[in-house]
Amino acid sequence: MKIIAYLFLGIILVSVILAPTTELLCLFGDLCKINAALISSSRAAVLSATDDHHIQDAEAAIDETKFEELFKESFCNGLSLKLDSGNPNHLIPDRIDTFNDFTIKFSPESGTDSNGDPIIIGCIIEVKTNYKFKTELMKKFVEQLDSKKTSIRLSRNQTLKLDF
Repeated sequence: MKIIAYLFLGIILVSVILAPTTELLCLFGDLCKINAALISSSRAAVLSATDDHHIQDAEAAIDETKFEELFKESFCNGLSLKLDSGNPNHLIPDRIDTFNDFTIKFSPESGTDSNGDPIIIGCIIEVKTNYKFKTELMKKFVEQLDSKKTSIRLSRNQTLKLDF
């Protein structure tokens, strides 16, 4: 009888330990997906948004609106998201069970080219979302906490500077 009691106790302890570990592994995997989409989207947007008449200069100029549109399009394709028609910086997942809504904020960095004209030389991209927990134990635990503590904030500083 003691052996059966120890087995039940062991099963309960292992399940209590494995639930948060599984959640942390899922969190790490989702962070990797979002970070990879953020990096690849920003690189694709930079390569596609440069102005043609500045392409031979040492400091390439970026069309800000084109950069933002291309970034959002590429980021949506990478994570299966779609743009919210009411708010252009709000992205909604295609499937409900994958992610919560994303908010994107662009902070362009201005500079001047060789002629003294103002240009955009870089952009800080900030992506925010509330993490969607996968296990029921963590969902119940987080419901007792403030929901603002469960948000994920990733930022990427995409700068066009050439080193010689």
